[in-house]
Amino acid sequence: MGGEADPAILKRVAEAVAGRRSCRAEFLSPTRDGRPVWLDMEVQPTFGADGSHTGFMVIGLDISAQKDTNQRLEAALRESEALLRTIKLAEEDLRRAEALLRGSIDLLPHSFSLFDPDDRLVLCNQLYKDLYPLNRDMIVPGNTFEEIIRTGAVRGQYPAAISRVDEWVAERMAVHRQAHSQLTSKLEGGRILRIIERRMADGHTVGVRVDITDLMNATEAAEAASQSKSQFLANMSHEIRTPMNAILGMLKLLQNTALTARQLEYATKTERAARSLLGLLNDILDFSKVEAGKMTLDPRPFRIDRLLRDLSVILSANIGTKGVEVLFDIDPAVPRALLGDDMRLQQVLINLGGNAIKFTSVGEVVLRVRVVERGADDVLLEFAVRDSGIGIAPENQAHIFTGFSQAEASTTRRFGGTGLGLTISRRLVGLMGGELGLDSALGEGSTFHFRIRFALSAEPADPPVAGQADQAGQAQGLPRPQGGALHTLIVDDNACAREVLACMVQSLGWQADIAASGAEAIALVAARAATGVPYQAVFVDWQMPGLDGWETSLRIRQITGGTETAPLVVMVTAHGREMLAQRSAGEQAMLNGFLVKPVTASMLFDAVADARIAFAHPELLSRPAATRVQHLAGLRLLVVEDNLNNQQVAQELLADEGAHVELAGNGQLGVAAVLAANPPFDAVLMDIQMPVMDGYTAAAQIRQRLGMAELPIIAMTANVMASDREACLAAGMNEHVGKPFDLTHLVATLLRLTRHAAQPVEISPAGKGAVPPAFPIELLDDAARRGIDLRAALERMGGNSSVYLRMLQSFLKDLATLPAQFEVLLPADRPGTHAERIDAERLMHTLKGMAATLGVQPLAVFADEAEKRLRHAGEPGQHTALVAGMRAAVDATLSDIAHVAQALQEAIRKPEAAADTESAAPDLAGLRTSLNELTGLLRGADMRALEVYEHLQQRHAVHLKASLQPLDEAMASLDFEQALAHCQALTGGVTQ
Repeated sequence: MGGEADPAILKRVAEAVAGRRSCRAEFLSPTRDGRPVWLDMEVQPTFGADGSHTGFMVIGLDISAQKDTNQRLEAALRESEALLRTIKLAEEDLRRAEALLRGSIDLLPHSFSLFDPDDRLVLCNQLYKDLYPLNRDMIVPGNTFEEIIRTGAVRGQYPAAISRVDEWVAERMAVHRQAHSQLTSKLEGGRILRIIERRMADGHTVGVRVDITDLMNATEAAEAASQSKSQFLANMSHEIRTPMNAILGMLKLLQNTALTARQLEYATKTERAARSLLGLLNDILDFSKVEAGKMTLDPRPFRIDRLLRDLSVILSANIGTKGVEVLFDIDPAVPRALLGDDMRLQQVLINLGGNAIKFTSVGEVVLRVRVVERGADDVLLEFAVRDSGIGIAPENQAHIFTGFSQAEASTTRRFGGTGLGLTISRRLVGLMGGELGLDSALGEGSTFHFRIRFALSAEPADPPVAGQADQAGQAQGLPRPQGGALHTLIVDDNACAREVLACMVQSLGWQADIAASGAEAIALVAARAATGVPYQAVFVDWQMPGLDGWETSLRIRQITGGTETAPLVVMVTAHGREMLAQRSAGEQAMLNGFLVKPVTASMLFDAVADARIAFAHPELLSRPAATRVQHLAGLRLLVVEDNLNNQQVAQELLADEGAHVELAGNGQLGVAAVLAANPPFDAVLMDIQMPVMDGYTAAAQIRQRLGMAELPIIAMTANVMASDREACLAAGMNEHVGKPFDLTHLVATLLRLTRHAAQPVEISPAGKGAVPPAFPIELLDDAARRGIDLRAALERMGGNSSVYLRMLQSFLKDLATLPAQFEVLLPADRPGTHAERIDAERLMHTLKGMAATLGVQPLAVFADEAEKRLRHAGEPGQHTALVAGMRAAVDATLSDIAHVAQALQEAIRKPEAAADTESAAPDLAGLRTSLNELTGLLRGADMRALEVYEHLQQRHAVHLKASLQPLDEAMASLDFEQALAHCQALTGGVTQ
């Protein structure tokens, strides 16, 4: 064999030949032309007949083509095996990825679904199936989205689809076909889902469903809580406004009486402070407006000086005994008349000033107002309130404007407060176009500042209130000090106060010298007096080291004497005017004026003007009864109001304006009074919350049942929210006036609605008043031991013991029947109806209020607890316990109340009897006059009948004796119809 062969093959062939065995082998061998071929060679031994080995036979076959084919097949096989291994690895990776994806989807906190472009389900997690138990069998790959939801709708899975399956499915599919959609769906069982669906670029749709049931329940609970809060705020607003109405009304009545200049000043300032308090209460009670961003501004013309005067009264009252000076540093360039919401601005300054005083133990609080820019029509003012108090640490400044937060936790215990004022202030400043900022360092005080742009007022605002003597002086044409003719001296140990007062004085065009102590002031006064050009006014602080203000004033008087050239001495101090009463008459006589810091330039001006006029014309200090104008003369008005205090206030204020006023205690009586009126009323003032019939129902009946569409009806109520006003207008009322009402606004409203054209009538009011009797301390102590706070009750009645006695006797009469009424409303053998329980609750509410007013504390406590328990429906056994408790409470107090009433009656009539025993005979003429006057008032249901009857009692009770008892009982229960009958009977007896 030629060519190349594998040595191993050759060796195997050689061994076969040597062993005379067959052998087969393949090897590569070249041909003659040098081309290699594969040969399949077989070597077989040959043998003779005798079996002897004769040789070998070699057979060779060219297998090159077959060999090439086999090699190619082997290579293809190897490639296939490698590809198969790759495919197996990919399948394993795919299975792992699918398992990972499905495991991840199943672990999602929300349900997941995937639908293909033909809207058939590809995959979903278990949560998706669990959400829809009624059609879970349909949630399998291959089913369409429409098939799945339709089956659920038919089976009641979706409450919204009940009785409208086709319509609901069409609506749901329309949303589903959108590329991006989101909706809320409620399921059977109460679960609520938020469904979010997104279309992929290849047409697949991914859906996610979030269970928001707890969130929705929490939201509904929060909304209910918010509604409860709003209702609470509305109720609180009503409860607070009711006494505020009486306070402001009585103050207005007080100002209409004959007062001295000082008394008028006290009353005026008290009214301003009360109105500012009312404004503050309104905003605190309406804090929900701030939270909801619904607070609005009420721009109007105002005078900055008037605002600062009122602010001075309020801030000075906050100082108390603190060693704090409150100062106003006002830029003289600040325009006097501006256009803006002065009430909101004042509230911000009250909050900032009040906080500054609260957190400052010693030092000063300065309100600074500066002009930043001034244009032809507006001005940009910067307000800053600086204090020398505790300061605020940087880490606490970030949350200082958060509601119900303070600078540090300890301040709540040390200083009190809610931290609400700064939150409201910041919102208000923002509403007015500014931003409330803070500069502060711990232990170094704080400065709150903001800028607001105001339009200049084109119309003059209300003039600033000057002193009474100043007003009289202008009426007499007396000159006021002006220009450089006035030389003043400012005496104050506080450097900031000296500087601020000096700037104020100079802004008035006066000359100002300053002194840091009493000794320095005395030296300056002496030096100026020696030159023959003495000071004309000295403003001196009270508390100073060394010589205080009083000693300094005395020395100045000693130097200058009592000549006409002696300077006017005005005390300017941080102490309230009530401290002045503690000084002797001689010390007070040294002063020509007294001002409480903080003061304004106009207050200094008025103090000097008042002092000059008082010095030259002392007769002007007495205030004669001023003439007034009755704007409502000739009008007939009906006041429908269940609160007796509010009845009195409304009647007296409107009567002072000349109106004829009739009263009705509830809506039903009001409707009856309108129907029976002849001549008809010109207008009706209607309260809203009343027993028997409320104001809404009464107004509707007047409009619809009586057909009086043109009669003006004005809602006069303590409910002052926007929704209350809308409800009043919807009930057919013409206007809404909030309590406490502003008399000027109410009069203007009445004149506008009635088109009243009567000419005003001038009158001269006379003052009136009575000194309540003093009661023995033994009587007060005895009442206290019996659980009756007689002292506090009489104070609530303004010391009017006769009115209190009548109320107590009427209460005593009603109290005896109260347990029986209570038992009827709370039967022991059945739960009782809802209406009965409501009536019982109202009965306890009335008892609580009346007992508390009269000082009967045990009954007030019981009624309060019973009212609370009745708000929750109870079992008959609980009713039995309440009725038993009522009887026990009444039995325990009935005799005590009767004892106190008898003792009080004897204490009242004892001095009257002693006085009457000195008279020879009863004053029958006076008695007839009183009875005739009382008869006329009772016939007109005029509340002034109580005052006339009290006077009649004081003068004639001893002579009338027992015959007065029926009239006394009728007056005590305000039964004017019965009282009229008894009064007429008494009149007939006296005439005979």
